[in-house]
Order: sequence, then structure tokens, then C-alpha cells
Amino acid sequence: MNAPSSAEVPGFYHNHCFLAGNSRVSIEDKFPVVEPQLLAFRAAVNDANRRKEQFGTDIFVSVAFDHKGVFRKQFLKNGLPNSRKRHPKLTDLLPQFSGPFIESASQLGFDAASISALHEDSAKTHISYLTSNDLVPDSIKARMVASESSDEHGDSCEIGKTTCASITAEYYRSAVRPVSHVAGASLLEVYIELDPWSVPAIYGRGIALAHRLGISAAIRLNIVSKSGAIASGAIAPPHMNFSYNL
Repeated sequence: MNAPSSAEVPGFYHNHCFLAGNSRVSIEDKFPVVEPQLLAFRAAVNDANRRKEQFGTDIFVSVAFDHKGVFRKQFLKNGLPNSRKRHPKLTDLLPQFSGPFIESASQLGFDAASISALHEDSAKTHISYLTSNDLVPDSIKARMVASESSDEHGDSCEIGKTTCASITAEYYRSAVRPVSHVAGASLLEVYIELDPWSVPAIYGRGIALAHRLGISAAIRLNIVSKSGAIASGAIAPPHMNFSYNL
């Protein structure tokens, strides 16, 4: 299936956001390791370019990074101000980790400096804040922090650790940027590849959890195969009756 065309997107979505893959970075035996979802990244950037050209709307692109180690200390450039450490751009990563993405963005005519880098540390910090301060009901907290070795949906996780679905929901939250001067709803297009850390069922549960947490964007999951084919799901509208002022 081809990438969703702009014509398929309902006109009332005026704020278009894109999560351009969920990649992994680590340092193994002092050597940088990058497991990039470049097919998902390129598909998302291509879609962002098409959407901006056709609709002339504001767009926001981000890429998520699972990682081993402390993201700020091991994967970001030295000397960044605290604001950029909290909300880094793709170009704020050390070149050995950002290189494949910056090259792809350049090939597609997209400014890599405008792409936000989301990371697991930040997601876990916000989840801990919400759950430790009782800012979400117990029924939702149970989907965010594992009380058994795996939850009822098979989301494997150590007891007391954040679930994969909740980390995914946090990526969605961070990937949506409301634009104050643009009227209308937001649509988040999520592009992922099939990898051991990137399972569609978890991303689907992440959508449901994100909406239960009051994230007000519609979300669509686009799965990119290793051959580059794209299978797009239906647009999931937000459940506006849930809101915890997160």
C-alpha cells in the first residue's frame, strides 16, 4: 500500500505532525551503535513535504530514540543550553548518531535542524511524574507501570517499570505540537518499521493510552515494511471526554 496521500486526510486537520520512526542508539564496547528506521524516517519526511506543499499548513516532525545509557550525557553534543537538552533537535545529537538521519533529510530537501529528537529518558521521567503524583486514575496507571512481569496485553516489562505502551504514548504526546495561530485539530502520522523493539500492537495500545491521557490529536499508524511498502491504519480520533490536564 502506498503512503497516505494528502487527499485522504480530512480537511479539518490543519496542524500536521509526524513521528518519523522509532530508532535505537547505544554504545557497545565504546563504539556507537545506530539501528535507524530510515525507511520510516524517509516515508514520514516525504509525507510531511507533500502535506506542506498541498495544504501550506504548519508541520512538525520528530524522531523517537530508544537507547541504552543516559541520553543527555552520552548522545547529545557538549555545551547545549538546558532548554535544548530538554527538547533536543536531531542536529543536537552527536554526529555518529545523527549522521544517517541528517543525510536522509538532506536528500529529501528537509531541514534536519527543525526535526525534534524524542528519547526514552524524557518519556520515563514524565510517566514517573504522572504516576507518583497520582495525576492519573489507578485504572490508567496500571497500563503505565507494570505490576507483574507482563501485563494482561503481553507488554513484557519488569515489575515497577514503565510499560512499552506508556513510553509509546509519551512519544505521541511529545510529537504533537499545537500551533496557536492555526485553527483546527491536529493529526499525528506515526511511521514505524517492524523491528524487535517496534511491534505494531504496542503502538496501537499506545494510541489508546495516549487518548485516555487526554492527548487531543487524532493519530494514524503507518507501518513501513523492509521493502518500503506502507500499510496505513485508520485515523483514530481523540476521546475528548478524557482529560487530566497533562
